[in-house]
Amino acid sequence: PEAATAVFHTPRLANLLLSLCSSPPVPDEYSAQDSKLAQEAAVTVQGVLRVVRALCQASLEFAAWFAMQGLMTKLAPRLLLANGIPGRVEGASASAHSASAAAATRCEAQEQRALQGAVEVLRLWRVLLAYGLECECFVDLFPIVASALRQWPTRDDPLCEFRMQQVACVYSVLEGLCHATVPEPDARAQAQLKQQQAEARAAANEPPQ
Repeated sequence: PEAATAVFHTPRLANLLLSLCSSPPVPDEYSAQDSKLAQEAAVTVQGVLRVVRALCQASLEFAAWFAMQGLMTKLAPRLLLANGIPGRVEGASASAHSASAAAATRCEAQEQRALQGAVEVLRLWRVLLAYGLECECFVDLFPIVASALRQWPTRDDPLCEFRMQQVACVYSVLEGLCHATVPEPDARAQAQLKQQQAEARAAANEPPQ
């Protein structure tokens, strides 16, 4: 908590974290040309997302600040990328289908990085939902999130492990959304319900007159 407070009271550092974790993903054309650069960029963003998640877990003040900056809206492209790459591959041109094994490996690496980034985004969102934050953006992000559940990963998929992590995180987000949006039962209503149940049990045990 003390470290999170210190970061929060350093505006330049807080804004730098926001800028890094919400930076746009590396375009596919650059990923294909320089896979090392794309890998380094992906690892950097994933690390920043973990740091932001830890800070939000430690400080509600920090989590609220990120939510006010529209963090989840800025991170939406990473969720879209993770669930959009398969569609682009399936609809590729004939020349793409006849690409070399090296090109296929690059494509798989791009998809793996996208899935790993989406997992970190979903884990961060789950933390914000625990505070009751960023619930309203689910309306806009639902089509993207639901696409991860459209097809269950198969064991022969080389990225099965990463897809399963994404599916597990989606269910965690749905659970967090339910806890954040369903109101707690009113204490008076609970007391009345218990009284009614007790009266019903007592009436059931009374001998007929």
